[in-house]
Amino acid sequence: MKLEEVNQTLSELRGNVQGVKGSFLIKKDRVLIEDNCDSQFICSSLFFLVDQIRRQNRHITSVVLQADDQFTVFVYEDYILGILSEGSTNVPYLGLLAGRVLRDFNGHL
Repeated sequence: MKLEEVNQTLSELRGNVQGVKGSFLIKKDRVLIEDNCDSQFICSSLFFLVDQIRRQNRHITSVVLQADDQFTVFVYEDYILGILSEGSTNVPYLGLLAGRVLRDFNGHL
């Protein structure tokens, strides 16, 4: 899978879920692609957080932080998909689509 395809998929995610403002995809501690989002600063922090949770023999699939906007992180294997959205965004639907996206990317990037 090429990064152009990944970028297109993230753009489609933004178009299909109301309120999504931007997203990024990282693998381990490296940013693969960003869509209307600047993730360089948060990338290593998210990787560290997920790694620490996993070292405690815990399973993590998502993290949600909410203020004026909502920041949702979905975790699958070595991939982390971060999505910035409005507070009214349908998180269960977003999670369903994000999970599908992450499973499709797994092993192809």
